[in-house]
This record gives sequence, structure tokens and C-alpha cells, in this order.
Amino acid sequence: MVVGQHYFPVQQTHQADNLSTNTTTQLLHLVHRQLDQKEKVIQEKKQLVRDAEDATEVSPWLERTQWIRHLERQDKASMIQLIKPAQVNEMELKEVEKSLKRLVEKARQTILQRKISTFMLHRLESFHSGQDAAKPFHVNMNLQTIERYQRVWSQLLMYVLRTADSDSRLYRLKQDQRSCMQELLVAANRALQYEDGELEEEEVKAMHQELDGSCLALCMALLDHRLNHDEYESAIVSCLAIMGLEYIPGSSGTAQYKFKDSAQVTPILSGFIKVAQMLTVQYCLEEEESDEVNSCRELLEELHTRFLTVGTATPMDWMLRLRLYG
Repeated sequence: MVVGQHYFPVQQTHQADNLSTNTTTQLLHLVHRQLDQKEKVIQEKKQLVRDAEDATEVSPWLERTQWIRHLERQDKASMIQLIKPAQVNEMELKEVEKSLKRLVEKARQTILQRKISTFMLHRLESFHSGQDAAKPFHVNMNLQTIERYQRVWSQLLMYVLRTADSDSRLYRLKQDQRSCMQELLVAANRALQYEDGELEEEEVKAMHQELDGSCLALCMALLDHRLNHDEYESAIVSCLAIMGLEYIPGSSGTAQYKFKDSAQVTPILSGFIKVAQMLTVQYCLEEEESDEVNSCRELLEELHTRFLTVGTATPMDWMLRLRLYG
């Protein structure tokens, strides 16, 4: 050993290795977090209805309906919620649902009991202005079919009442439609002020009559909408686009949707059309019974020409043309 030289034993530590391991772990966590965030963004984008990147992928049916354009960048799950049945806390909407159910049944009984003439039924069955159909309009349907058809109109009313005051609504609400909607909500709220048993039978009947009259007036106002610019100015046409969405169950945990094809939509259109005809008949009869018009037959002929036939540029015209596609 050389004098003046000292050797110290080197103690090996794992500090450098630990530092390297910690850095690697942090980087891996960062990468995984970024991947998770990217996947979340991708899934959120899938939730939005947006125009197809490749126009050749758009089917002739979707080109005809223009649903992609109308619901572009709208959240599908949120749209579906707008047409759901009234929730527990939506008491006014529940009253509207019950009112519509009463109206459809009254209209059915009006036709079954022949409270209107056969001339009206032949005119109602026709989809051409000023012409009668060879066969009369009928309501020979089982209760399940009637309930299914009625549900379509219930979805429409839920959609309108939930979105009418929204600045981001996808349709245009005319002034008469807004007035009818406000009157309906007032009548529904008034019906909620009384619990069962607090009113006499005649008072309940009068209250229901007021509510049903307001509901019927709104339905007529929604049908009587001349579409001079864009068919999607109509709440009915807009609502049908949402009804065209179909939920696709998957294992990813994220809701997926696609558009229904023409065969799936045809029964929905038939339900809309059938109930629209029934409600129009009931409206004409009630207008005559309240002495608002001299003849329910003459009123039906007027409304039939105005918004129940092809060539009128109305929601019914759009539905009739679309149903021919299916």
C-alpha cells in the first residue's frame, strides 16, 4: 500500500435505479391518461350526429329525410330524452298525456258511433284535395295499435312542451302555436290544483273539457303549418327525425345510435297520419257543437284542403310523401 493513498469501499445504492423507475412509471401513467382522454373525446364525438365524411356513404333514404343535416352535432342521447314520457316531476306534462289519450278515444267513439256523416269519412280517407276516397275512413284497430299510434303523438307533445322556450330548439314555433301551448299549460296546471274528490263530477268534466280543448287546439295548430322555406321549420317534422334514431346496445358502456331505415319508420308515419285524421274529425265536430261553425262537414273540407293532403307543403304532406318511400 502506498503511503498517502486511501481507499474507501464504494457502497452501491439504488437511488439512480429508483429515479429511473419512478420516471418511467410517471410517463406510463401520463400516456395512459392521455389515451383515456383521447378515447373519451372519440366517444363523445360518436355521440354527436354529424354529417358523413364521405357523401357516398349516405343512403338514399337518409338523403331523402335529411335527418343527418337536421341533427348535425346534436347529442343523440339528449335528443332521445326530449321525446320520453313525462317524468314524475313533470306533472303538467302528465296531465297533457292523459288529455291526449282522452281525445283519441273520443275521436274513435265519434267515428264508431257515426256522429259524423259517411261523406266526411270518404273525404277524410282521401289524401287529394277536393276528392273523396272509394272507401270511408275507419278506426277498426285493436287497442294495442291505437295505443302505439297515440304514443307517437304523445312523443310529439312532450318534445314541443320541453323545447318551445329553448333558444336552441330545432324548429320554428308560430305565434298561434305558442299561444295554444301556453293555454294548454295553464289548463294543465289548473287541473293539478285539485285532488281527486275535491270537485263534483260536473266540475271535473268541465275541467277536462277545457284541458282537452286546449290540447286539441295545439294539435291542430301544429298540423296547420305551411312550410314555405324548410320542412324542418315544423315541430312535427323535427320530432320525426328524433324518432328516427335507434339505440344500439354495446359492450363499450357508451350509448350508440343509428338512424332507422324506411321500413322501420313507416309504422311511425302511419301512426302520425291516422291520429292526425282522427283529431281533425273530433275538432270539426266540437267546433260545430260549440256553435263556432255551422257545419262540421264544411269545416272538414276546408281543413282537409288546407293541411291533410299532398301538395299543401305542410307536415302532413311531408309525411305522406315520405311514407310512399317505404
